[in-house]
Amino acid sequence: LGFILFSIAHSGIIVAILFLTLGLRMRPTFQSLWRAFLGVQVYAVVTVLLNLWLGTNYGYLLRKPARPSLLDFLGPWPWYIVSLEIVGLALFFLFYTPFAITDRLRKRSDPAELG
Repeated sequence: LGFILFSIAHSGIIVAILFLTLGLRMRPTFQSLWRAFLGVQVYAVVTVLLNLWLGTNYGYLLRKPARPSLLDFLGPWPWYIVSLEIVGLALFFLFYTPFAITDRLRKRSDPAELG
């Protein structure tokens, strides 16, 4: 049951992103990548504080899971958190790439931009 709830919740994030991007025509900007990354940092700090207060390990921020996972490839604690941050930032830029290419192509083809 836990796997199903986890999958539904995380799939909902993807559905929301697709709806906002395709349905409402909202899109990321280069500056929004950094705001989102800052938001992840704030979320992580709050989560660590709550984990310490509640004696939990949400997000595996205090230790790796007991069972083998992909985190095992990213180094020991706390270095795997730094590795995850680098991977996350790289993914932000990777997912932004189609929007950056579209912006560049539009800028080239817009006669008003030519001068």
